[in-house]
Amino acid sequence: MQVYGDVEDVISPRFCGTVKYCPPEAVTNEKFRAMPGEIWAMGVLLYTVLHGGNPFYDVQEILHSRLEFDEQ
Repeated sequence: MQVYGDVEDVISPRFCGTVKYCPPEAVTNEKFRAMPGEIWAMGVLLYTVLHGGNPFYDVQEILHSRLEFDEQ
């Protein structure tokens, strides 16, 4: 049996998915840890479900905008 290491340690050379769910480090074409990138995408999905829209419009917003939540 081969052991490839812990999933938390996996380094990904690219993001496979929709740009609006892409973590900032993947947008800049850097290698990034895969698990935190997946958690970022799930966070964007949760925000979209709860607020009825994606928190980021484009790549520039992913890189530079500040995420704000409405108090409800």
